[in-house]
Amino acid sequence: MGLVRYRKPFITRALPIVMSLVALSEANEINGKLGFAEIAAAEVNLKPATKIIWLTVGKGYRSGVREPLQVTARSQSEWNTIWRKHASVESSSPPPPAIDFDKEIVVGVFLGEKPTGGYDTTIVRAEQSNDELVIYYQEKAPAPGNMLVQAFMQPFHIVRVDKEVSAKVTFRRES
Repeated sequence: MGLVRYRKPFITRALPIVMSLVALSEANEINGKLGFAEIAAAEVNLKPATKIIWLTVGKGYRSGVREPLQVTARSQSEWNTIWRKHASVESSSPPPPAIDFDKEIVVGVFLGEKPTGGYDTTIVRAEQSNDELVIYYQEKAPAPGNMLVQAFMQPFHIVRVDKEVSAKVTFRRES
């Protein structure tokens, strides 16, 4: 009985020391591969995300874009191409909304063709994070058993964003 009393405290005291040595060993291995300067540079470059203001150019349920698509237009010619395809469902396609590409870019989320109503997509926010513009969007699908419009739909949301943000655009779906 006396021997067990002395072992238990020794093991209890030794375990944190052993765990610390293992952690130190792993940290030394990582630091040996990366180097302290690279770790410090990575920590300095991590900046908090900045919310970016965006304005809706168009949102709706009828589009000539029949496949799921996330798109960015940085020039008038790219915008004309996207708009021509999007507006192709109209008998007389309206001209694309005016965008000042010296100051703005256009981003859009198209869900593609859906068999009924009840589907939707919405861009909910945009954030600048380090070297990328992240566009967050949501998708909605109809609940089972709902009464739905029996027509093909092509939900979309197109917005314009300040061009001062990063060149790399990433789209992230939120639940």
